[in-house]
Amino acid sequence: PVVVVHGTGGPALFYGPLLERLAGVRVLAPERPGQGLSEPAELPRTGYRRAAVAWMERLLDALDLDAATLVGHSMGGLWSLWYALEHPTRVSRLVLLGGPPALPGERTPLPYRIIATPGLGRLVQRFSPPSEKSVLQFARMVGEDRTLAYHPDLVKLLVTAGRDPLAAATDRNEVH
Repeated sequence: PVVVVHGTGGPALFYGPLLERLAGVRVLAPERPGQGLSEPAELPRTGYRRAAVAWMERLLDALDLDAATLVGHSMGGLWSLWYALEHPTRVSRLVLLGGPPALPGERTPLPYRIIATPGLGRLVQRFSPPSEKSVLQFARMVGEDRTLAYHPDLVKLLVTAGRDPLAAATDRNEVH
C-alpha cells in the first residue's frame, strides 16, 4: 500500500492527477488534521513533531497496515519523514515531494514566512483571500507553476481550500 500525505494549504484531493496514474496500486489519501474534509484541529505549539508522528501511527493502525510506502508533499513530507525516523520498520519506502520545509538546504518560501508572522499572516489572509492568480504566483515561487498550469482544477481546489477559515487557521498554526 501507498499512503500519500498532502502538504499545508491543500487537501488530499490535490493528489488527484497522481492517483489517476497509479491504477492497480492500493493508494490511500487521508486528510491531515484540520485540512480538507477532516475535522477542525488545534495543532500544538509544543510537541508538534510528537503529535504528527502520533497521528501517522494512529492512521496506519486504523488502516491495519504493518508497513506502507509513504509519499509526502511539502509539510506532509516532513510528517512522513518524522514518522519514518521514529518507526522505520513500518515504512517500506519514503518519497518526499516539493522540498519538505525544515530540511537542510530548503528555504521556506516568502508567502509562508508572511503567513507565519503573528498578526501579519491573519491580516494578509483576511484582506487578500486566495485567487487563481495568487495561487499561481505562489506556485511559481516554489517551482511548481508548470505543474499547476496543466491542472486548472487543482488551482481552483487550492483557491477554495485557502478560503476555508478553519483550514486557514490550521495552516497558520502549522507554519508558526
